[in-house]
Amino acid sequence: MTEANLAIISSVIIGIVASYIASKIFLYTNNKKHQPNLLISNQFICSARADGTLSLKVKLINKTDQDLTNIRIVLKGFENLSPDGSIPLISLHHIASRELMYIKKFDSSDQKAEYAHQSHLYIQGKDIQKECSNYQIIRLSITADCPYYNTASIIIKDYKVDTDIMTKEYRFNTGNSLSIGG
Repeated sequence: MTEANLAIISSVIIGIVASYIASKIFLYTNNKKHQPNLLISNQFICSARADGTLSLKVKLINKTDQDLTNIRIVLKGFENLSPDGSIPLISLHHIASRELMYIKKFDSSDQKAEYAHQSHLYIQGKDIQKECSNYQIIRLSITADCPYYNTASIIIKDYKVDTDIMTKEYRFNTGNSLSIGG
C-alpha cells in the first residue's frame, strides 16, 4: 500500500470514529437537557365529572420549553401479598388510566395558564374514590413525549390514600401553583 492509500484509509477511520463520538455526545446532551419536565400535584382532590361520575382530580404543569404530547396517566394500587415481618411482595393493581393529547409549553406570561392542566381520573360506572380506599398507597405513572426534541420521560409518584386524597371542599390554585386551597 502506498502512503496515499494509508492516509485515505486512516482519515476515513478517524472520520467514522469522530462522527460516532459526536453523535453519542449530542444524544446524551439532548436527552439530558431536553427531557420533558412535567410537575405533578402532591395531592388528589375528590371531584365529579360533568356526567356525575366520581373522579380524582390531579394537576399537571408542563415546565418544558416545548409542547408535550401523548401524555399517558396510569393509576395503580399497591398491595403487599407477603405476611407481616417477611420480605415485601408488592402487587400493583390497575385502577384507572387516562390519555391526553398535549399540554402547552410553559409560558409565564400566559394569562390562561394553558401549560397547567387539571385532569380527572375516573372509572366508568364505578367509584374511583372507593376503589382507592382499598389500598394504603396508590402510584401515579405519567409518560410524556416531546416531539420537538424527540425525547420522552416517565414520572412516577406515590400517594398515601389516607393523607393525600383531599375532599371536594378543596381546589387547586390557579396558574403556576400546585398548591391546594380550601
